[in-house]
Amino acid sequence: MSQLTDAERVQVCVLILAGEPLPTQFKERLFTGNPKPPFAGEKVPMQKPVPHGLVKGPELLAMIWPDESSRPSIRTLERFRESRLIPFIKLGHGVWYDPDQVRAAIINKCTINARKK
Repeated sequence: MSQLTDAERVQVCVLILAGEPLPTQFKERLFTGNPKPPFAGEKVPMQKPVPHGLVKGPELLAMIWPDESSRPSIRTLERFRESRLIPFIKLGHGVWYDPDQVRAAIINKCTINARKK
């Protein structure tokens, strides 16, 4: 399939930004090898979350709080564990966490709902 010219790229960008469907001539040239690509206005199917393995404390903090400036300390994580606020797995002296379970526990136990009037 042939590549788009600069003028055609601009036209495609304008159509996408306007939320209008792309003409068939562009669809065929843009999305080769993909039988049904998502276009503007179409619903994109939800992707299944990637299952995570068990991780240690510092990796858990990096996964749940990607922004390092807002990330709690490892000591705070240990306090959460000691107070049984978050689930953990202990094998011998090692402690591991399932990031999905920890995130769910934090959301369930630490979310403060608005007051009802």
